[in-house]
Amino acid sequence: MLELQRTLGNAAVTRLVQRRDRPASTDAPGAHHGGGHHAAPPKKPAADIHARVLRYDIDQGTGRVLMSAGTDQGVQVGMPGSLLEENGSEYVDFTVESVRGAACEAHVHATQDQVNRGSNAIIKASKFQPPESQEGKEF
Repeated sequence: MLELQRTLGNAAVTRLVQRRDRPASTDAPGAHHGGGHHAAPPKKPAADIHARVLRYDIDQGTGRVLMSAGTDQGVQVGMPGSLLEENGSEYVDFTVESVRGAACEAHVHATQDQVNRGSNAIIKASKFQPPESQEGKEF
């Protein structure tokens, strides 16, 4: 034991001989052993958001819809979604382009008649991957 202390130092030997099943009497409360990092618990996917189509208009030759879900419901720019028929089946996909309090907008490749057949939408928050923050990173 003394030979180990001389070559590795006191702290290294203390880690080798300390019990790992409970903190040693000299450990601070909440001390962690093993030197490894604990993995964060898996992130629970966000719930999808259901909305109604409030308005359909034409913008630059493409349909644009205003939907009844916004930042108040957790919608973010870039979230994918789909318009739904009355039976609940998806018929056209979109990406949310603008969001405010209780509404969001997206361009869609659908006609006014198609939108009128089913005026519901689903915003797939569970599939959304927000962009990684660049704060604090060097370039």
